[in-house]
Amino acid sequence: MGISIKNIVKYPQVFELDFKIRSYEIDFRGLLNPVTLCYMLQEVASSHASSVAADITDLMKDNKTWMLSRLRVIIKKYPKWKDEIRILTWPVGIYRLFAIRDFLLTNFDNDILATATSSWLVIDLNRRKPVKVDRYLKKMYLLPDVRAIDQFLDKPDLKSNNFHSIAKDLVRLSDIDINGHMTSMKYIEKIIDNFDENIQKANILNELLIYFNSEALLNDSLSIDISGSKDNRIYLHRITRKSDDRELCLAKTTWIKID
Repeated sequence: MGISIKNIVKYPQVFELDFKIRSYEIDFRGLLNPVTLCYMLQEVASSHASSVAADITDLMKDNKTWMLSRLRVIIKKYPKWKDEIRILTWPVGIYRLFAIRDFLLTNFDNDILATATSSWLVIDLNRRKPVKVDRYLKKMYLLPDVRAIDQFLDKPDLKSNNFHSIAKDLVRLSDIDINGHMTSMKYIEKIIDNFDENIQKANILNELLIYFNSEALLNDSLSIDISGSKDNRIYLHRITRKSDDRELCLAKTTWIKID
């Protein structure tokens, strides 16, 4: 994957957190659930920010908050139940209004299991608008020349005229986070949970790319839509709000056939 663990751990900007895969974090194959993997990435990012007094609770003192805007995850190999893994993360820098953060997921033999990159906004809670992130990264020393995935996640070019609804859903209280809207991981969960079970049984998720475009609030009615083909195993997904047809998120998943 073009990046060396031995080289990256020498940088003080890199934050590490260890996990042991628990029984309720695995899927029907006994492998780490990909949605749980994304939750782990979020947890490591939050823990790193907390270690330098720059997490959501710190920003809320200034009536601001972090919001995940874009995420790309490439999974090379899934850890199994009881496996011990390590997630490394570091702040890459600032791209337009976004704070860029990368991740590596490894085992304890330093084999890279997954890579990820993410884009975060700082949101003014009064205006619900993004603000400059510079001052909130001052305590996080940047590492601009080291990338887990060498990409900035620009506006999505994921267009399709063939979206159709495969499920309806409702934003419940358990979906709501400390910011008062549906947490970003719930979008991913709803996309995967409503994806064709036969395709999931015959294939395994290799890559997830998701753009979060607008907030979903408590009791919003949602439509989970899909476009794609079993032939190339690449699918586009979106979640829209039924009341105004607003596109809340747009995603792409890539799957690999299991031999």
